[in-house]
Amino acid sequence: MVFEQKENEEIKITLRRHWSCMIGLSVFAVVMSILPIIMYFILDSYIHLTNGFYNLFVLGMGLYYMFVCTLAFIGWLDYYLDVAVITNERVVDIDQEGLFNRKISELYLSDVEDVTGTIKGALGTFLDFGDVTVQSAGNQAEFILDKVPHPYKITKLIIDLHQDCLQGEIIKK
Repeated sequence: MVFEQKENEEIKITLRRHWSCMIGLSVFAVVMSILPIIMYFILDSYIHLTNGFYNLFVLGMGLYYMFVCTLAFIGWLDYYLDVAVITNERVVDIDQEGLFNRKISELYLSDVEDVTGTIKGALGTFLDFGDVTVQSAGNQAEFILDKVPHPYKITKLIIDLHQDCLQGEIIKK
């Protein structure tokens, strides 16, 4: 993991965005991959590609496929490296923003004021994914975990861990 785990801190759950968030990227990659093949057959039927034009077309297709694969890889990397970790002491949200930018936010459970789970739309309802919004007393007013699976269970987990954290602080005093 990218964040430093503290002593006696247990990871309760690790979350990524729901897999359905990758449907748009997958459809885009498939459509963009099929496009040059269709163009080849159209061009070949109207303009018979001679040796020079054929080689130029193949070179252009190769560069195009490298571009499409790079875009698909960056999209997958953004999906895979966006992680939220909930421990018994805090919530850590790791957001990959592009290839070389990463934002790590953390919120201690003792600072939690309100937790809300939201499911929007038919797809979210059918596949059980949505947003979890954690409001805090700290610098960052809202802490949003986007499109996570089972948002109501995650909300309950954070509330239960918050209660345990508060009871632990009362006992320590």
